[in-house]
Amino acid sequence: MSLLKRLRELIIALVTVVFGIVLIFDGENGQLIVVSIICLFFFFEGIRLLIYYLRMARHMVGGKRVLISSIITLDLGLLTLQMVSISNTTILLYLLSIFAFTGVIDILRSMESKRHGGHWKVKFVNGCIYIVFSGALIIAGIFVNNSYFLVCCFSVCLIYSAFIRIFSAFRKTAVVYIQ
Repeated sequence: MSLLKRLRELIIALVTVVFGIVLIFDGENGQLIVVSIICLFFFFEGIRLLIYYLRMARHMVGGKRVLISSIITLDLGLLTLQMVSISNTTILLYLLSIFAFTGVIDILRSMESKRHGGHWKVKFVNGCIYIVFSGALIIAGIFVNNSYFLVCCFSVCLIYSAFIRIFSAFRKTAVVYIQ
């Protein structure tokens, strides 16, 4: 990882920590802030992937996969935007299920890294923690029905992911030299 990428990861992690702390202290508008940020992230990520497809990926092998993922990401952004009118608990359960999906992806990536001989233990533990934490919060959200509790737990999960991002930014990466 280059110095510029490490710096970018640190800045993103610090912004995520600040966002998590703001969510903990802003209980009333926390659901709206969470939905707005997630909606904007999905929307702009979908636009970025679509531009990447139009400029470069359509000429590559697997370019259609980039197009499909950009359309799905845009749809998730618009779906999240439409969820503003639904109850707050439903929105937060939706967002926590996205964290669970992130955990599954981390576990699958760790298995792939293990097959190729890379670092896999941190990814695997991170994925398991995401799945367990999201599952517990989804069950608690269904039975507790308190949106402030879910916002606080969502912010704790954001802070945890920021610390994992900081850890991965400071971890040494292997440099492959071609001779």
